[in-house]
Amino acid sequence: MHGFGVQIDGGYCKVSFPIHYAIKVELWLFGVPLSFFGNQPDNSTEILPLLRKLDLSKSSKVHEVWQGQFEYPISNLTAYLVKVLRADSNGNSITEWILDPFARNSLGGELWGKIITFEVDEKIGLLRAFFESEKSLSKSSLEKLRRVALLTDIERVKIESARFSKKSLGELVIYECHVRGMTQHHSSEVPVRHRGNFSGMKQKIKYLSNLGVNVVELLPIFDFDENENQLKNPENHQNLKNYWGYSPILWFAPKKAYAENPLDWHREFKEFVQDCHFHKIEVWLDVVYNHSAEQDAEGPKYHFKMMDQDTWYLNTQEGEFHNASGCGNTLRCSHPLVKQFILESLQYWHEVMGVDGFRFDLTSILNRHQDTGDFKDFPNLLWELRQEPRLKNVRLIAEPWDAHGYDLGRVAKQAGWTEWNDRYRDTIRKVLSGNVGQGFALKDAIEGSPSIFGESSLNYWPSLNFITSHDGFTLWDLFCYSKKHNQANGENNHDGHAANFSNNSGVEGPTDNQQILKLREQKWRMAWTILAISRGPMMFVAGDEWGRTQYGNNNAYCQDNELSWLNWQESETNSKRVEFVRRLLSLREKLCRSCWISSSLTIRWFNSKGEEADWSPHVRSFVWKIENFKEGMNWWFLCNSYDAQLLFSINEEKSISWQWDSNNYLGMAQDQPNEKFVELGSFSILIGTTGEF
Repeated sequence: MHGFGVQIDGGYCKVSFPIHYAIKVELWLFGVPLSFFGNQPDNSTEILPLLRKLDLSKSSKVHEVWQGQFEYPISNLTAYLVKVLRADSNGNSITEWILDPFARNSLGGELWGKIITFEVDEKIGLLRAFFESEKSLSKSSLEKLRRVALLTDIERVKIESARFSKKSLGELVIYECHVRGMTQHHSSEVPVRHRGNFSGMKQKIKYLSNLGVNVVELLPIFDFDENENQLKNPENHQNLKNYWGYSPILWFAPKKAYAENPLDWHREFKEFVQDCHFHKIEVWLDVVYNHSAEQDAEGPKYHFKMMDQDTWYLNTQEGEFHNASGCGNTLRCSHPLVKQFILESLQYWHEVMGVDGFRFDLTSILNRHQDTGDFKDFPNLLWELRQEPRLKNVRLIAEPWDAHGYDLGRVAKQAGWTEWNDRYRDTIRKVLSGNVGQGFALKDAIEGSPSIFGESSLNYWPSLNFITSHDGFTLWDLFCYSKKHNQANGENNHDGHAANFSNNSGVEGPTDNQQILKLREQKWRMAWTILAISRGPMMFVAGDEWGRTQYGNNNAYCQDNELSWLNWQESETNSKRVEFVRRLLSLREKLCRSCWISSSLTIRWFNSKGEEADWSPHVRSFVWKIENFKEGMNWWFLCNSYDAQLLFSINEEKSISWQWDSNNYLGMAQDQPNEKFVELGSFSILIGTTGEF
């Protein structure tokens, strides 16, 4: 498949498209005036004149590939569309305009929230761009083209990132964030022109480095249409957005609105990656290879539906779209053409744009049979991606489920991928909610979930531990809300997960009750501590370090407002929490180096009396000891998940230096008057060591 789309090679553009059942295929090239990127008023029109048409020739009757070549128009900003002529069952002529799904750049999504549609006038020979307003947007407007491809010579953008020694996967601290949400709020204190884009993100890298983060994971940046959501907020009647972006239109082109200068997005993104690498922070992308923005049979047509629907999408026995994604369609990932498409997209973002890793949305779809849609026994595509030499040093992370199937610890494990461990997430939430019977599950979670994945090794870390992500409650909201509150999403609170394993601590939502606030603070600190000391890479969502709230909304995918944007003033107001997390992540780094990434350790578990651990359902206090014989160091962990103070008995010959108490100011541990007996407050963890580090 290499070379599909419009590829620039020297002074020429080589054209190649796999299009089925076509009588004739043409490439139409349009000039883009710089005025297009100006401040266009609503309900205005811009004319893009036709520069030339290129007839493509069919190179193979079997594979139906259409090809051609033309000189690269260096002096022109050039947009293009593929015109396909077909005949329907009655012999009538049908014309379709296809957006190049292999395009490295696009036109139409330059300004966030601005609705731009396109229409080709074949008689006059031009492309009209309509700058719509939300009020004037009609059903016919929605049927127009929403994007056109843009010629771009990526090779001209030469920015080298600093090389740095990457950490073991087991040491990683992953900060999941949204490009727009990071700096769109005025409290971010970045210049207005930098808010909500990669330039604004750059200005937060030093903060993340100081916090202890070594991976920034960006929610989708593949080109998507934030205006595709047709719902309104019933509380204020404002239009809702596709804020998160899990609805890709193009897999090689970016969301142009995430650039300060949409004509120079490649440079801005590469400079962002360069700065991250300078601070020894990896950049990961959240990628969507399971469905497209074409949605169901009634959804828009961009490319795959018109190129050959049966090649690109899974179908049911009734000939309808298979909907394993929950979004209307499912990519046919086992088809050779689709597999190669995914591989080349990953290689492009890694080799050309400098990305270090990818988290795959609904990864289970990549393992569905191309004919039946059922799960396959062996993950061929996942295995091939892991074995691909050009992706050898790339982190590959699976979300091991889709809308119709759950696959944790099975096929992604066979392929050697790391997986989002939702069992870990739910276990820790249950412990903090005071649920009984979680003892052995907690032990397993802290040790890296060997009951699910088998034992970890220095080269394989299967469990990615997290308590929160973009999808669900924030960490603070887990202790403020027992139910979801998604009314503002316009779906009558039917959307979002119902099983959150959260507990409001006595009052639903905000309160002035100091006793409840103290309990919430205890649980929040305990949650952070458990996450940091668990074996394996850890992830948290932006703002959790200061206790950000979404006021009980556990599905803020459509909320492009202060509910989703980070309010950096809160990081100042709650600076003690931020410092708590910074110190905790520093302690985690020492724990990882001295124990978790060592091959000479053992873990022993006890009850609060110092005896062998009791896993009875009613037990909610635990002690574990990590012994590293090579380093001559022991770590002690005392965990009290009761809502009352508890006395612990410790059997240790050496003197213990207490390093951390989650229940105290900034995690500082106090000297214990009696080394054999320790009194520990409710919902707290005490950590100590017998060695030097």
